[in-house]
Amino acid sequence: MDGPAMAAPACPTPFPGHSLHRRLRQLPDAPAWAAYLPAGLYPGGLPSPTGKAPSAGSTASRGTVSSAACGCRGRVWALSRDPAGCREVQQAFDLAAEEERVALARELRGHVHEAMRCPHANYVLQKALSSLQPEQLDFVVEELGSKGPVGIVQAARHKYGCRIVQRLLEHGGGAQADRVAEALCADALENCLHPYGNYAIQKVLQHSDPARRRALVGLLREHVAALGEDAYGSSVLTKALACGARDEQLLLVRAMLATPGLLAQMPRRRGGNISARLALKLLEGKELEEAKRQLDGPYHTTGGGRATTPRGARQGRGHRRAPPRSRGILYAAGCSRRKHCMQSGLKTECALVRL
Repeated sequence: MDGPAMAAPACPTPFPGHSLHRRLRQLPDAPAWAAYLPAGLYPGGLPSPTGKAPSAGSTASRGTVSSAACGCRGRVWALSRDPAGCREVQQAFDLAAEEERVALARELRGHVHEAMRCPHANYVLQKALSSLQPEQLDFVVEELGSKGPVGIVQAARHKYGCRIVQRLLEHGGGAQADRVAEALCADALENCLHPYGNYAIQKVLQHSDPARRRALVGLLREHVAALGEDAYGSSVLTKALACGARDEQLLLVRAMLATPGLLAQMPRRRGGNISARLALKLLEGKELEEAKRQLDGPYHTTGGGRATTPRGARQGRGHRRAPPRSRGILYAAGCSRRKHCMQSGLKTECALVRL
């Protein structure tokens, strides 16, 4: 005979959710992070005996959203400079309605320069830029440009400020993005070679209008040798080869091909390997054969991938010969040396096989 049936628990929340559920009941106000809890644990609408949680449009849910924004109102700048407070403000931007977001962002006025240099507040400013409509972002552009174009360039070359400039290029309106892009392109070559400025130039290539992008690609062609020899410049060349019109990309690749030794050396630098692969995908016919010939040059990398020595040169004792990355590129592109590479047991480093 079966024993008595066990009564179903009043709350279907699984353990350890029971403990969290009990502690939330004891709090006088619901914390902002409670809105991210799974269904059934919202403090504003605790689970009923049937286990149903309040819907997103219910009064309890709206109360949680409003409390998140109201909890930060009047304290946005103070919280933004704190490691934990900046996360609270970002959550408030995510949960708040449009009018509440504008009110929260208004408290950042006059603090843009400080926020973009702060390791915590820069995230709040980025969240505001990605959450608001373009017409609400004028104060950020005005404060950055208060010193003229040099202020925008200084922001683009800052460790944290470059993120603000990138968000403006992504989410700003036409006039706002044009003002930022114009300031960056006025000193484009230096920005391309800068550790942080190069990221802003890549966003200009990705989000700018065709005329500005065409002019910028023309500048890259003129200085392709200097850019190809630099790790940050190679990243800009890669972005230029990955976006934009095909005719612009072809002109840039031909400039790379016409620079002696550039294409062969690029795969040995950070980001240059991707540029060389994109170049091979764009070229055809005799130009493709010439690119393969240059990539299969008389140099190979050492084990660390930095030093280069002529092929066939005497190796030091204990030195492990490693194939050049360019040989891996040719291997994937259908190089005639494929059989030779396989017979010699060389490991190729190529990502084209996975494209």
